[in-house]
Amino acid sequence: MINHQKQVIEFKIEKGICNKCRLRYKALLPDGFSYYCLGPNAISTIANLTSRFRLSRQKVVEFFKEFFDIKISKGTVSNHEKIISNIRFDAVMKDLYHNIHSRL
Repeated sequence: MINHQKQVIEFKIEKGICNKCRLRYKALLPDGFSYYCLGPNAISTIANLTSRFRLSRQKVVEFFKEFFDIKISKGTVSNHEKIISNIRFDAVMKDLYHNIHSRL
């Protein structure tokens, strides 16, 4: 096991409806934080393990437990794979849009 220092940060996000105007509101996270349960390093590790090294979700779960002493589920792996796929798709679509727009 690699000796990593784990850090757990919890934010409580307040949300509700204004009693006067009935508008919905939701507090924002501080800059640099996201709503995902894992940080950017863990998410990129999952992406590399599943796509580049072709590890199964179960093997990724075992890897995180053995090397980082972090317990995650196969569902967490799957959810974070979707996050990476959406980010990649957005980046590709932006590049495609800019390429088409520049030729017009």
